[in-house]
Amino acid sequence: VEAITCEGLPSYIHTYKATIDVPSLGEITYSVAYSGGFYALVDAASMGFDLTLDEERKLAETAHAIVEAIQAERGFSHYTLGDVGPLPFLHFMGPEEQVAEGYIRSRSTTYVHPGVICRSTTGTGTSARLALMNYEGRLKIGDKLETVSLRETGFIGTFVGTHQEGAYQVVENTITGRSYVLAHSDIVINCDDPMVTCGELHHILSDRHQPATLPSTP
Repeated sequence: VEAITCEGLPSYIHTYKATIDVPSLGEITYSVAYSGGFYALVDAASMGFDLTLDEERKLAETAHAIVEAIQAERGFSHYTLGDVGPLPFLHFMGPEEQVAEGYIRSRSTTYVHPGVICRSTTGTGTSARLALMNYEGRLKIGDKLETVSLRETGFIGTFVGTHQEGAYQVVENTITGRSYVLAHSDIVINCDDPMVTCGELHHILSDRHQPATLPSTP
């Protein structure tokens, strides 16, 4: 399997280009999107970042300071879920490169509070970016955004459409990406275990899979 495509989470812009004074950083401009969680969206170049792997520690430190400042100043409420807790994510946005008609590529980095830089750009971070691009009137149906991480992995988000939820225009999207097997594990079913009822497991047990010590099943 080279890639899979799944439905992205409905995403919208809650706050557009707010500013906040962050200790040691000064005034920071950010937008906030919801795409399964609230994301602060920050322009990386304006803060001197190229979004390369050697910047990982500094990116984490910078994002930590920004998220702490936002959390201390304000909270965010989803249009149906209500209060979903303090803002947990920050997404650094790199410059956009027009690769082809309707296809944009951008270096990106997603931070999870406290202190974690994700291996990938994240699908929800990509959905958040699509919400911002739509809010700014820069998308048409079928347009794609490829986000590229510090480790050169990425996702492709495709703009599918929008629908209205109260005051918010919600972006419908799909996310395409690739994953890699990290481990295999075995589950052992012992029919002598009093907590196991093997008679109810015929749909998953078969002669082909079960160890020789287990009784055969139909």
